[in-house]
Amino acid sequence: MIPLALLASLIAAPSAHAEAQSGPADAADPTRNSTQRNPAVLADRPDAASSGATTELTMGVAAWEGDFGAPSRSDITAVLVNLRQRVGPVRIDATLPWMRVVSSSTIFTGIDGTPLVVAPAIPMGRRERKGVGDLTLGASWLALREAQAGLNIDVSARAKLPTAGDSTQLSTGKTDYAFGIEASRTMGAITPVVRAKYRIFGDPPGWRIRDGFATSLGAAAALFEETVMLISYDFAERTSRFIKPSHEIVAATSAPIGRHFRLTAYGSAGLSSGAAAFSGGTSLTLRF
Repeated sequence: MIPLALLASLIAAPSAHAEAQSGPADAADPTRNSTQRNPAVLADRPDAASSGATTELTMGVAAWEGDFGAPSRSDITAVLVNLRQRVGPVRIDATLPWMRVVSSSTIFTGIDGTPLVVAPAIPMGRRERKGVGDLTLGASWLALREAQAGLNIDVSARAKLPTAGDSTQLSTGKTDYAFGIEASRTMGAITPVVRAKYRIFGDPPGWRIRDGFATSLGAAAALFEETVMLISYDFAERTSRFIKPSHEIVAATSAPIGRHFRLTAYGSAGLSSGAAAFSGGTSLTLRF
């Protein structure tokens, strides 16, 4: 399940590639060689490449719907706030969600505010839980640049902290971790992207959540006026013996609004009972 608050950086694949893909002349003149610009560059504002440091604030809303193998449907809504700082090849960020879950399934706040589905149904029936979820902190580093190595390699680490109140019943009460690597290479207006991460979950009382891999294979395309489109196939291993692995197709687009704002939207379709049947969302990013 895609973290909406980080979708703009996902489309950027990653955003810090701007300096790697353009020299000083390109940074000073964003229209130069515009037909060959990396979608990673187009997803970022051109002025970011020359500044070397940017701060972004993203606010978004997302919804997931599906039965996850249960006899009844689950409806999940999240409002997310993400603050991200980039300095050269390093990015750090924090994500805080507000979540509403109406379900008979056992669902917690996952990393970056995505739903963590552990069991498809419990005897209590459908119930509503809502409140501020767990805080996620993350960092990533552009270890290799395409201009020097022929390939962009980005490594990342994320930690979800048990900050949600006990009364919300949204938190496992444990810390979760994710360690990832991403590779991309520009081919004209298309940038293929491969991502893999390993997730380590803390076990709440009475549950054993399985650690495992999540992967994504997709491509970003530069369209027009710095508009970027992404399509990907996402897979995640099952989180418990009660849930099937997740397979889904994700499509997203992102476009600038003026000099400081970017609007992003996405939709997904589940290909297995372990994924949401449908999900979608939108976010607005302010760079300052």
